[in-house]
Amino acid sequence: FNINEAINFKIEEDRQKNEIPKAELDKLSEFFNYGAGKKWLDNAITWIYRRNFTYTEIKQLVKFYKTAAGQKIATEFPVIMLQSLRAGEAIKRMYGQQQKK
Repeated sequence: FNINEAINFKIEEDRQKNEIPKAELDKLSEFFNYGAGKKWLDNAITWIYRRNFTYTEIKQLVKFYKTAAGQKIATEFPVIMLQSLRAGEAIKRMYGQQQKK
């Protein structure tokens, strides 16, 4: 799972909204892709995995991610997760509109 792909996806969403200046989004992208933000995020994710998985489970995950299916999910999962969250937000808005009627 590459969290940087998810972050880049969100930054691109922000670009499309045109609410944040392009230069600011460029700096944010640089920070997360090449700057200290990448290192900090990588370290944070390492600790998250350590808290949630045993060493044996991590070895099993690595083995899975070396398969074609594992590589595909590693590539697609961040976007699928964000799209799923966006769908949930849309459903929540529709529910709220129905409740107002």
